[in-house]
This record gives sequence, structure tokens and C-alpha cells, in this order.
Amino acid sequence: NLPNEADRDGYELLCRDNTRRPVNEYERCHLARVPSHAVVARSTGGKEDLIWELLNLAQKHFGKGTSEDFQLFSSPHGKDL
Repeated sequence: NLPNEADRDGYELLCRDNTRRPVNEYERCHLARVPSHAVVARSTGGKEDLIWELLNLAQKHFGKGTSEDFQLFSSPHGKDL
């Protein structure tokens, strides 16, 4: 969720036809219709530690073995993505 347009402009979607699109065009440009299995972030602007802390905290609360309702990086139906 990137509410600031300047932040959104720093990211692009990689499309199936080898083109790139702005992140707000995610409904028309995606590699596949599957749950995400990777987190990709740009390491500029000194936000690496903040991103790591956010994901680490989310994993502690919603990681494997913490909640049956929601898991951050789950593979439904036993699939190992």
C-alpha cells in the first residue's frame, strides 16, 4: 500500500508480455493469478531496515503456526511454492 504517488512511481509491475506498467495497473498487468511467494523491494533511500522490521513483525504475528485464519506466507492445499 503506497498512498504517496511519489513512492508508487519508484516501482513497476513486470507484465507477461515483457512490458512494464505502473503499480496501479495491477489488474491488467500481472505475471500470474497466484498468491505472492516472494517479496521484492528496492534497497534505496535507507528503508531496508524498516522493510525488514515490518516483514519480521508480520511473520511473528501471522507466520506458520501462529494463526489458522490467516498466514502471511502460506501455501494453500499443501503446495510448496
